[in-house]
Amino acid sequence: MLNTKRIKVIFVIQFVLFYGLVNAQIKPIKDSIKTIGYHDTKTFESPSQNFIPLILQTHHGLLRFGNQNSYALLPDGSHLSHKVVQAKGIDIKNAKLSESRLAFTQLLLMKYMAETYKDLDKKSFTVQASSMYKNEKNSLQAQNQLLKLANAISSVKLINKYFCNPKTNDCNYTSENYYRVARHILPWGGSGANEFKKLNSYTSYVSQHLETLQNWSASLFTDNTIDAYMVLTSRLGTYDFKNKGFWLSLHSSRSSWFFIRFYNLIPKTAYERKLTSSNTSSILYKMPAHIAEQFSEKTKMIYMVFKIKVLLKGIDPYRTGIKSSFSLDDSIIELYNTEDLKTKIGEISIDENLTVK
Repeated sequence: MLNTKRIKVIFVIQFVLFYGLVNAQIKPIKDSIKTIGYHDTKTFESPSQNFIPLILQTHHGLLRFGNQNSYALLPDGSHLSHKVVQAKGIDIKNAKLSESRLAFTQLLLMKYMAETYKDLDKKSFTVQASSMYKNEKNSLQAQNQLLKLANAISSVKLINKYFCNPKTNDCNYTSENYYRVARHILPWGGSGANEFKKLNSYTSYVSQHLETLQNWSASLFTDNTIDAYMVLTSRLGTYDFKNKGFWLSLHSSRSSWFFIRFYNLIPKTAYERKLTSSNTSSILYKMPAHIAEQFSEKTKMIYMVFKIKVLLKGIDPYRTGIKSSFSLDDSIIELYNTEDLKTKIGEISIDENLTVK
């Protein structure tokens, strides 16, 4: 009888310990599944509820260009599972940030197309032809750009009103079920709309909303400069024992690239010119071998952060985009090991000690 009681007591103790251990393991995971808010962002408020606010990522309070934070990439280079991404609301957040980047670029493009927009035909569509006068070409270009901008920046209410055809579409878009895709441009009046509905949607949008959009675009960066940070990423390769460091690529990037490219850098010093040389592809992050071994076991990705000043120059006629360049505002490249740029792990100085290849 005594042995039976002792066995029962031992079983109860084991069960309690096991239950407590399981709870201890599960609780942190459960607590970590929270909807991610919009931290480290700057919002350009829209002038009315007819347009979406523009939410852009920042670093140290300045706009973040180059590689963006996906909120799903782990320090070892792997990604959070799709289940966790959905549970945290990361997929929705990234969709909204992507919408903002698209709308921001198109709104800024409108700013520098002000002269082109003066020839916009507001009453009818301009048809492309083999031979066109300059004002006709301008009108066609402005109409095409306005269609992209309206798709990108209009509220869901306006999307339902101007870009949805009840005969072929559900036309019940909400902010939860409508996601804008850069390559998928809805036509005026919606898919399958006849020429009367298309023109009515276009002329109505122009008369009701064009002036507001033009005023908003004109208010952006009135001095044609943007103080910002550019983020480049590089995988940590093998250690170079001869040069005592890791080579970091200046040309690798991920799909979430935004706004400006590294080749737009205008160097101001001889050391900066080393970065823009056609023979330069990587810079050396110097580190003693005895430190590098442990460092390489923990770190797989490096995020290089440059403080920059962007100069907006107008329209690039060859790429139908914004013509821009940038200069460095600091001779220090900050290094981080996670895409949220929370933990700084080192620096590279752009001076006589800079090593490139």
